Amino acid sequence: MFSRDELKNLPDLCGNDYVVIRTNGHDVTIKSIRTGHEWILVSNYTNASCFLLHRHDSRVPFHRQRGQYNSSADAIKYLQKHDEWVLEHQRKAYNELHPVPIPTKYMAQHRLRV
Repeated sequence: MFSRDELKNLPDLCGNDYVVIRTNGHDVTIKSIRTGHEWILVSNYTNASCFLLHRHDSRVPFHRQRGQYNSSADAIKYLQKHDEWVLEHQRKAYNELHPVPIPTKYMAQHRLRV
């Protein structure tokens, strides 16, 4: 179960990248502004640890994300790393589809075919 202090400090931990949608004593629903992914931090009833449920958008069901976290702060750190990973892969995919053209002047200087 999340403590009152953890729930109170959650918006500060999330920063501007996440919106806290819903909270109660046992779970917290968060949405990433950067990726649109939704997360539920689920508190274990027996101890202070928690686990994560994840979905890519509201049209698909949640699935359990691997791992167990000692606190909500550790879980938020994982969310931040996950978002960075997703955004990096989106950038790579975009760059593969939209390569930057090499200027013709550069190609002529290095005797490359136009």
